[in-house]
Amino acid sequence: MGFLRSLMRVHWALVVLVFFACAIAGAWVITHVTGHRVERILERVVSKYDSVVPEITIQGGQASINKDQPYFVNKDPGKGPLVIIDTRRETRKDAFELLKEYEEVALLTRTNFIFKSPDQTRVVSLSNVPDMVINSASLRAFKNRYFTLLVKVAAAALVVYFLFAKLLQALIMGLVPYLAAQAKGVTFSQAFKIAILALIPPVTLDVIAILTGVPFGASLVAYFLIYGGLIAVATVALRKSEPQSAQFSGPINP
Repeated sequence: MGFLRSLMRVHWALVVLVFFACAIAGAWVITHVTGHRVERILERVVSKYDSVVPEITIQGGQASINKDQPYFVNKDPGKGPLVIIDTRRETRKDAFELLKEYEEVALLTRTNFIFKSPDQTRVVSLSNVPDMVINSASLRAFKNRYFTLLVKVAAAALVVYFLFAKLLQALIMGLVPYLAAQAKGVTFSQAFKIAILALIPPVTLDVIAILTGVPFGASLVAYFLIYGGLIAVATVALRKSEPQSAQFSGPINP
């Protein structure tokens, strides 16, 4: 009980520091683990690109390849939509003649990228696409140039998300000991402090669990079980304590 009372007297500057540290830790571990997984997937895709898709040149809003056409990138409907490249077809009319043969297909023509599904057909013009050559080398250069920036943007967005998520969690959890022990003189400010400081164990264990490969769903369940358990223990202890006015009327024993 003396430990809980000590937590209530922790300076707000330290509480705020703990709160930000928990939010940043949560954002960092997800960005770190997910970023590495995404980078490995992208590297596999990039390394296999040339063996699956021919080099595509887009110049002046027109696409071309140096392979026999139509070129079928994916001939197995069970592995996603059929992907065809036929840059000999210059008009939409020509393209739609080919599309009639298939129910679901992605088609790159000389001037458009067309995706047909059972529900709709979307046409994206290449007129505004900058000149480029698409192959493994160019895709790897693009990944190396922008991936780190995207990870940093994602990390910043996750920090903002976790700040709001952890704040909401602490507000809700803080209500539990406050409402249960209000008669003992516990204020919401004190209960809110306990709820924030109680984030330390579940966040720490969550970071360790994710870094060691524990499935995200399992770590999330464990996080809330530990957090809820700590709040429950604190609530029971506060309800059994003496009112603050009586307890603080004399010297405080450690």
